[in-house]
Amino acid sequence: MYSTRRTHRRYSDEFKATHSATCLTPGVSVAAVVGEHCMNSDVLQRWLKEHRALALVQAPDSISPTTDIELSPQIILQSYFL
Repeated sequence: MYSTRRTHRRYSDEFKATHSATCLTPGVSVAAVVGEHCMNSDVLQRWLKEHRALALVQAPDSISPTTDIELSPQIILQSYFL
């Protein structure tokens, strides 16, 4: 058994958007963001996966899935409010 009670953390949409965008910044690793905020890397990886799926669905027809799309915190935040 655990000596302390385990809790399920909840993160705001703004927190998810900001940290997902940070991970997508060139030169920034998921491990660095996770370590900075004492998070589980699986949680952040899931947010990134969900965001990428939404970005492909929302992308204009002229953009192929192989095209680099610049993702700002505002774009990520908008995708969570759909």
